[in-house]
Amino acid sequence: MREFPIQDGQYDLICILSLLHHLEVDDQVKLLKRCSGTLTLLDTRIAPEIVDTEGPYEGVYKHEHGETREERDQVPTASWGNEVSFRHTEKSLLRLVWDSDYSNMIHMRPPHRENYTFYLCLPAPK
Repeated sequence: MREFPIQDGQYDLICILSLLHHLEVDDQVKLLKRCSGTLTLLDTRIAPEIVDTEGPYEGVYKHEHGETREERDQVPTASWGNEVSFRHTEKSLLRLVWDSDYSNMIHMRPPHRENYTFYLCLPAPK
């Protein structure tokens, strides 16, 4: 996912489901910038409060399961390749989306998933 090439117009919709909150901020920025020319659906956990900051972003750092890369690779719900991940507050996520060159973001809260929100990120008009 970190190296998957994405070109404008290649897809009608990009879905980033239950993944963004398993990445570090730099990887989140790189991924969303690569996707920003395409309608993008995000499904991600939201930090309930500001505990940590990373540049202009606010949220919570989470330590991934396992002490080593090999141990983390055995846990299906752990991130591969990083020891910590970052969950944004909703305001911080909106800032990330705007910083990644999307024009707007619509959010929807599913009743069946606590602390999750679906976000539809709209590409800037060309």
